[in-house]
Amino acid sequence: MPPGRPRKYFTEEERAQARRDKSKRSHEKVRRKEEINRKRRESYRDAAKRKLKALADKERELLDKPADPNLRARLAQLSLEDHLQEAKGMFDDFKRLIKVPSRSFMVSVTETYIELHDMLPESARVMVENYYNKFRRYESILICHRDRIWNLVGLGNEYNEVNELVQGVMEVIIWIEDLQCADLDPEASVKKMFRKQEFAFQR
Repeated sequence: MPPGRPRKYFTEEERAQARRDKSKRSHEKVRRKEEINRKRRESYRDAAKRKLKALADKERELLDKPADPNLRARLAQLSLEDHLQEAKGMFDDFKRLIKVPSRSFMVSVTETYIELHDMLPESARVMVENYYNKFRRYESILICHRDRIWNLVGLGNEYNEVNELVQGVMEVIIWIEDLQCADLDPEASVKKMFRKQEFAFQR
């Protein structure tokens, strides 16, 4: 037997598969670490909120209003940070769904719609409708966080930051609605409008 370490892989395919497996394990390890850190952050924030709320409840039992004038402010700040973090996370999910800049996404959706519509028009409409419903859900959740921030601190940097996220989703929804309207209009043709660059996302 020749000296040295025994060969583990005898073909290029085995080596390639081993590299893929190693990459997959590494990726899963990073994802697990991120998930653990996320849960730790949530656990820490929940514990802090429970502690502050318990203090507030205890003081309300003793007095009509909290003795600590900063207590309500600290509770409001924690709630504000929660809404801001949740809104950013929701918008990140939206960006992961579309994968590319908004205009590029709409170009891709319209091209897929045109290709599908020639053979399966109903499938093309269902595809667009599914995107529309998903984006309306993102919009609804973001608006909810924005409005709660308004209730906590009124107009300010946090409100404006979340409002920009809302506008980003609403813009894509409007473009999707334009595509749906062109599909319903017997006088219009999505293919013709797209070729002439008449859609708003092409301007």
